Amino acid sequence: SRSTTRPKAAATEPATGAAFNAGGRLTVWLPTAATMAVETRKEDGCLAYAFYEDVEQPGRFRVYEEWTGQPALSAHFETDHMAVFRAVLAGLTITANTVQKFEGGPKHDL
Repeated sequence: SRSTTRPKAAATEPATGAAFNAGGRLTVWLPTAATMAVETRKEDGCLAYAFYEDVEQPGRFRVYEEWTGQPALSAHFETDHMAVFRAVLAGLTITANTVQKFEGGPKHDL
C-alpha cells in the first residue's frame, strides 16, 4: 500500500490542465472521473490529481495534476484507468483542444 505522505515536489515538477464538457453524460462522467482521480492518486509520483467543475458553466470540468517528474507523468498515460478514461472522453465535448504542461520552480505560499 502506498504511503499517504506526499513526496516533496521537485524544483521543476510538471503540472497539467485540461477542460471537458460532460454535457448530458454526467451519469457516466462523474463515476469515471471519481475512479480516475482515486486510482491516479495511488500512482507513484502523483502529487495532486483532482477534477473541478466550473461554477459559471455547470457540466464543464477541469483537471489539475502535479507530478514529481516527466517519468511519472509518462507512466500515468499507460495505466489501465487512463485507457478507460480516454474511452469515456471520446463521448464528451472537449472544450479545450490543448492540454498544457507547466514546469516551474518550488512552490511558495502567498
